[in-house]
Amino acid sequence: MSTRRIAIRLDDKLLREVKQAARGTGQTESQFVRIAIERYLRFRRRRQSCYDLAVRAKLIGAANALPPDLSTNQRHLAGFGRDFQ
Repeated sequence: MSTRRIAIRLDDKLLREVKQAARGTGQTESQFVRIAIERYLRFRRRRQSCYDLAVRAKLIGAANALPPDLSTNQRHLAGFGRDFQ
């Protein structure tokens, strides 16, 4: 695989973190950054369901004192979506 060089600018704090993380994984800084970018792009390409997004946003289980099967048990859904009068 052919590779090309790009230049990026990092602030001092981020550069220190990259160097430390690369050392901790036994990789060069280039390898570490390349892998991080690949993982980020793979994550972005992956299609996510609304459920996946809600879990990631920590919205699942955010309400207290409600039945754990609130959204799936037909008993709780009786009358849902009917017009209120």
